[in-house]
Amino acid sequence: MKLPLESQKSTATALLLRIAASHHTWIAPLVLALVLIPVSYYNFVLFHTLAELFAITVAIILSVVAWYTYRFTRNNYLMYLGTGYFWIGVLDLLHTLSFKGVGILPVAGGNISTQYWVITRALEATLLLTAPYFLFHRLKREYSLAIFGIGTAVTVYAVSRQWIPDTYIDGKGLTSFKIYAEYGIIAILVAAIAVTYKVRMLLEQRIFTLIALSAMATIAAELCFTLYISIYGTFIFIGHIFKLVSYWLIFYAIVRTTLTDPYEVMSKTSGTYDAIPMPTVVIDKKGIIHQANNAAVNNSGVESTKLIGSHCHDYFHATGTNEKTVQSVN
Repeated sequence: MKLPLESQKSTATALLLRIAASHHTWIAPLVLALVLIPVSYYNFVLFHTLAELFAITVAIILSVVAWYTYRFTRNNYLMYLGTGYFWIGVLDLLHTLSFKGVGILPVAGGNISTQYWVITRALEATLLLTAPYFLFHRLKREYSLAIFGIGTAVTVYAVSRQWIPDTYIDGKGLTSFKIYAEYGIIAILVAAIAVTYKVRMLLEQRIFTLIALSAMATIAAELCFTLYISIYGTFIFIGHIFKLVSYWLIFYAIVRTTLTDPYEVMSKTSGTYDAIPMPTVVIDKKGIIHQANNAAVNNSGVESTKLIGSHCHDYFHATGTNEKTVQSVN
């Protein structure tokens, strides 16, 4: 028996909702999307503000998490993403405050807000494209944060001086510059996925999947933002839902890597390690200490908070033994 087309759509939608809800990764963006749907019908400016504030909050939190856990994780890749997303969140805030109808910044029309959007998405795409470089190289996070900050300041100045081509004309819609810029951003995102795929062996499979899905969600959002005529239209709504998903996946990747997984391992193994009478440490491929038992702490003569995040060579090799010698022996 073949169901009518409407029933097929309803059944497929219900199935997708069950699949999405079956994995906790998707619960937060799914619930938020369901809440924002009626809000968009009631007041679109309110919908846009809430959706953007959620994305901004996620961007700032993931940056803070990456920054304060870097001493323990030494994950240059995720730290680089964290420094970039902090300033992306700042630019998203300017996009939100300048959105037509908000009335906070003294701007008229939807052009300024759309300009901030294009520049911010270009920065995000470039961030994802260049991030794999830091799987092989060390990151000076203070410099990275400062460089992105300078870029943000330059962006604000350029927009205020009207150096950016028009992206949206009230009553007419998107300009050609806006549409082609979105296609350029999509091309960068595709390249970012391809580059990340080539170095996927240096990432945990789950983290690579989350990063790739985030980039794909951003691509879907960018495609939506090439199609609207009114800034209060349906494609704007759909695009922002994809953006929420994109931000959440990046956030989940960083939190999972820097907080959830390490502490799950620690909670399972801390008792066992402390029962070992000999100094025992858990290190990564670069020799950075991620966990140490009581005997290792006593042997090193320093507090565990100082020991964790340091190189094992600093405390557990004989004087005069250099790091290259240890690596050659290993």
